[in-house]
Amino acid sequence: MKFEPPKRLRRIAVVTTNRADFGLLNPVIHKLSKVRTVELSVLVTGNHLSKKFGETISEVKQALDLDLIELDIQQQGTK
Repeated sequence: MKFEPPKRLRRIAVVTTNRADFGLLNPVIHKLSKVRTVELSVLVTGNHLSKKFGETISEVKQALDLDLIELDIQQQGTK
């Protein structure tokens, strides 16, 4: 029996919230972006969007040649 890859498009979303998890996810994202049967979305949120933590979204944009979805979920007025 020969293995046949799936013919239908699979939608996969990867969520990254900080520099530490992005370092682990970066190679996975690159591999997924090359799979023709995968529609990949990368959601960037959390500390990546925070001035306090250096707005590391710029590093994510530089590392990936993909459209990113920025999701700012920080609550205003919280400590």
